Amino acid sequence: MRNTQKRTLVSVINSSSTNSAVLTTQKTLPKAATPFVSFSTADQLPSQIYSTPKVSCLSEGHTLKFDSCPASIASEFTGNQPNKILFITYQTENDMAKWSNEMEVERKIIVEKLKNDVTQVALQVSAQGYWADGINPTTGKSIFGSEIRSGMIIESDTRFGALEDFEVEDLGCCTILKHLTYGTNSISGFVFYKQ
Repeated sequence: MRNTQKRTLVSVINSSSTNSAVLTTQKTLPKAATPFVSFSTADQLPSQIYSTPKVSCLSEGHTLKFDSCPASIASEFTGNQPNKILFITYQTENDMAKWSNEMEVERKIIVEKLKNDVTQVALQVSAQGYWADGINPTTGKSIFGSEIRSGMIIESDTRFGALEDFEVEDLGCCTILKHLTYGTNSISGFVFYKQ
């Protein structure tokens, strides 16, 4: 028996200057679910999203957000400069702003999942004829070797605060990317691409 994932379109903005779409999964699939289904770019709203296997420490699902890439981040790439960005956000059980053993274990599991997800999404976008590259969430470096002027783009880069669904919070000891829906109970990964 094959279960399917319920997806809800949360918001869509299409104008000449902004392209944004959000898809939220509301139910995760069992472990044996189909691993990946292709999707299209932000200008052609994705009709299908890949399935995620159930991971015991994760909350229900993830959110995918397509948005225009801020020029300040695009200029970090020395070759192809992306004009779109895709965020993959997982809601977490633990607050990522407060260290605990449980938070550290959950973060390691989700970051490994994100590394795989970012790689798979970037490959899928590339297979459709677009330039695409993801950022390794453990190192901040390009997955496919694109040169980045500063050497890396970290998860809590203050320039991500310019995006609609995120703000960067300074905790004193460090900064953290705060999702406007999930707060600091979230971890995000990034895929940059050029249409």
